[in-house]
Amino acid sequence: MKNKKSMAINTLVFLIIAVFVILVVIFILTHLFGQEKDDLEGGLKSTGDYDGDGISNYFDRCPCHPGKEEDSGCPPKYLPPIQDGYTDEEREQCQDKING
Repeated sequence: MKNKKSMAINTLVFLIIAVFVILVVIFILTHLFGQEKDDLEGGLKSTGDYDGDGISNYFDRCPCHPGKEEDSGCPPKYLPPIQDGYTDEEREQCQDKING
């Protein structure tokens, strides 16, 4: 009976230590990766935003000309033409049909 009781206590102690070690490892990894993320974001913010459109120069395809985020920071006149095989007139007709 005493042997089963000591095995149960040993198992419980082992589980407590294992949980503690896992929590410590998770804390350390979270701290390390969190620090790298902060460093990366700080580095990207430090590249600046020359044109003031709110898109970091690192991601801005046109860093000297303000544009929308969905256009990668480029104004319309700097965007490449649409290569879908349709003319502008055909696109406008399609859009008119969609809008009713």
